[in-house]
Amino acid sequence: MIRIILIVAIVLAVVIALKQVKNTPPAQRKKLYIKLAVGITAAVVLLLALTGRIHWIGGLIAACVPLFRAALPYALRYLPFLQAKNSEQQQQQKPQAQVNVSVDEAYQVLGLQPGADQEAVIAAHRKLIQKMHPDRGGNDYLAAQINQAKEVLLKHLG
Repeated sequence: MIRIILIVAIVLAVVIALKQVKNTPPAQRKKLYIKLAVGITAAVVLLLALTGRIHWIGGLIAACVPLFRAALPYALRYLPFLQAKNSEQQQQQKPQAQVNVSVDEAYQVLGLQPGADQEAVIAAHRKLIQKMHPDRGGNDYLAAQINQAKEVLLKHLG
């Protein structure tokens, strides 16, 4: 009898979840999928603990994992040694390269003659950035300079 009740509850939960996914806008579906995965995991752990397949302490620890993730910002705020470690990690991340380019330099960077139109600027930028992008062996400074040159020229022309 208990198995029938569990099967009906599972089928009902699946139907409700599918309706909820169907009615959720595409931009918010990733969040909903994460919530559903956490809920399913919690239900499975609870079922395993109730049937004696895992120890209740293991179930309790598994149930607390999402709570730890939610409590992390509060722990960082109120525990100074964790806050110092977090700020060190943020300082180790490398800053974006800042480049100031004049209009004449922008034409030179993109290899264009003064008076080029917007299409030529965009085409030259695309050609250069494909070669000099950091993901393709270029460096951050050159990519920033190319991007800045495009922005300067598009502002100048527009």
